[in-house]
Amino acid sequence: MSGNVPSIRFSGFTDPWEQRKLGELYTVSDQKNVDGSIGVEKTISVSSMSWNPEGNGASADSLPAYKVLNYGDMAFEGNRTKGHSYGKLVINDIGKGIMSSRFRTLRPVSEVCVPFWKYYLQDSDAWKPLFIRSTKRGTLMTELVPGELLKGAIYLPDMPEQVAIGSLFTHLDSLITLHQRECDRLEKVRASLMQSMFPQPGETLPSIRFAEFTKPWHSKQLGSLVTPFDHRIPTPTDGYVRLGVRSFAKGTFLQDVPAEQAIGETELREVGPNNLIVNIVFAWEQAIAITSEADTIALVSHRFPQFSFNDGQCPDFYRYALLDPRFRHHLWLASPSGAGRNKTLRVDEMLEYWILVPSFEEQRAIADFFAAFDRSLDARRRLCEALGHVKNALLSSMFV
Repeated sequence: MSGNVPSIRFSGFTDPWEQRKLGELYTVSDQKNVDGSIGVEKTISVSSMSWNPEGNGASADSLPAYKVLNYGDMAFEGNRTKGHSYGKLVINDIGKGIMSSRFRTLRPVSEVCVPFWKYYLQDSDAWKPLFIRSTKRGTLMTELVPGELLKGAIYLPDMPEQVAIGSLFTHLDSLITLHQRECDRLEKVRASLMQSMFPQPGETLPSIRFAEFTKPWHSKQLGSLVTPFDHRIPTPTDGYVRLGVRSFAKGTFLQDVPAEQAIGETELREVGPNNLIVNIVFAWEQAIAITSEADTIALVSHRFPQFSFNDGQCPDFYRYALLDPRFRHHLWLASPSGAGRNKTLRVDEMLEYWILVPSFEEQRAIADFFAAFDRSLDARRRLCEALGHVKNALLSSMFV
């Protein structure tokens, strides 16, 4: 951005943005729902600018005291617990409704481009200086002083450019929402498949199988499927990479340990690929994982026992099979209570867990299926994240 011209613009727009006093564009509004004609189903949640058809618990008799918020009106949300240290203005882009009388309200003097303002109000660089000068801080709430705010000035383009900018971000948000809904749908499908492609309590076969597999699943103790993996080395004196295991079966992570922090353990364990690994202190929170090739650069302490899978077992299958809530409950039972969240796992009891397993070929097919499904879901999530980054970059570049 240079002066009063944004750094990114649509072609055809070259005029500098014009500085305008807010008082020329908006005025204070205290319109009340005096006749009660707007019902509770039109209650607006200001922070999210969405309908709250159940209302906020107020009686019907109090509705005439509620403020009216028209399309294009702005309300000030001063609750600092919602992540805005000086509060925020939110423009009504959903339609005429009512809200608590505690909110300060501004009404446009003439027609405004609501989509443009919706996104312009998200530009903290433009609005924070105005809020600093026109708000008073309470314990939890920031109070707006409308008269001071309306003395402030902002930069605005002409109406056609406002429309173009508003339309761009509206379409971008629609695209993000579309992909996010698809992510949500795929996650529900995945959860359903996890229930259907593994036997549920009281069952010996899954309800959905690949057509080529008809052999029964067999009940095995976990200890008969794995072998302890315990490759010890002296603790490096020049630093090393440490592996951690996230709770709730969220996988592993790697951490650099500088030389000066490499103390307290005279020896560590190498990490093998495709091993079952568990954090014995947080096993009750399902701090388990199957290691990958990338994890083999790391070392772990004795608190992270590992087990390699025996011949005839597909390690990737167990990435999914051990997500079973029954196994998490078993880990909890095998972890006697300790101080705080620390409950040390009895490893021998963990290995007594009985699990239904199919043939190696069916294990491989199930693992490959969920791996492909997860790659598709991860790609969709990354697309959502990328679109969000694009939006944030444009928000910082298309406004003055």
